[in-house]
Amino acid sequence: MKAVTTLLSVFLTMAMGAMAATIAKLITDDFSFNNWAFVVFFISLRIKIYLNDLSLCYEADRTSFEFKRDFLVGMVVWFMWIVSAIVLSNSFFVACLLLAIAIFIATVLLQISKTANTEKKFWIKINIAYIILIILSGSLSWVNEYVSILSMLIAIALVMYDYWYQTPFKVFEEQDC
Repeated sequence: MKAVTTLLSVFLTMAMGAMAATIAKLITDDFSFNNWAFVVFFISLRIKIYLNDLSLCYEADRTSFEFKRDFLVGMVVWFMWIVSAIVLSNSFFVACLLLAIAIFIATVLLQISKTANTEKKFWIKINIAYIILIILSGSLSWVNEYVSILSMLIAIALVMYDYWYQTPFKVFEEQDC
């Protein structure tokens, strides 16, 4: 288990490092409020998903095919998050698109898992809302900045609601970290 949590921590560090490098580059550029909202959304959702991943890893049968499949796909999704953070400085739309695809892959994977309980069904609905809001924000960023910003702010509010509803911090309460 220690190897899994260490690997998840490495990927979290890489994603946050990529975002920090992008922020450092963009501070000197004309960095719009919409981009800052994307950064806040990106970081808050990534940390929430990291905590959920830890919780799921503790609960899972790590010898099963499903865990191995989910873990490999999870690594691809983490990589897409990292690339999304890197390309933000060049293209807000591409960053949003990559993030939406990553969330879509994770949602499909969760949908086909054998353990789709009520909490996971709620999470699937939340992820669909994230995808819609991210694509809306990315596609409208050059047409109507206010609608794009509103989409990002709603996505941030949804992450905060998701934190409250799903309590990803339970991993600290239930496990010895």
